[in-house]
Amino acid sequence: MECNLKVCFAFKPDRNTATYFNYKQKTEDNKKSSGVVYGVTCEQCPDPSKIQYIGETSRRLRDRINSHFTSQNPSSLKDHKKETGHNSFKYLILAKEDRAAERKIIESLLINKFKPSLNKDQGIKLYVT
Repeated sequence: MECNLKVCFAFKPDRNTATYFNYKQKTEDNKKSSGVVYGVTCEQCPDPSKIQYIGETSRRLRDRINSHFTSQNPSSLKDHKKETGHNSFKYLILAKEDRAAERKIIESLLINKFKPSLNKDQGIKLYVT
């Protein structure tokens, strides 16, 4: 007996996907937010408005930011600071999503849209047609 099984998964967001791409610059208070997809710009680079890194975290954003620079783990932001001497980053909340799988999908969609130069990977692999 031969069995050919094809499984397809779909992601249906609770709100219009376009809202994930309409971000606005947020205040410092948002560093207390958790369950976010965030973008980072370097204010000392030639185009300080260009998002250069996109990440996601379930933790408070300020805790994740601190770990970029204090952890022994590799970090693109820490490498950028070390290589260029730049130390002026701006953090933007691009989306708020408490569910981990959905947050990772949003992160990947935003990485694909903005193509940030400091991201070492493209997030989770998405097959979008």
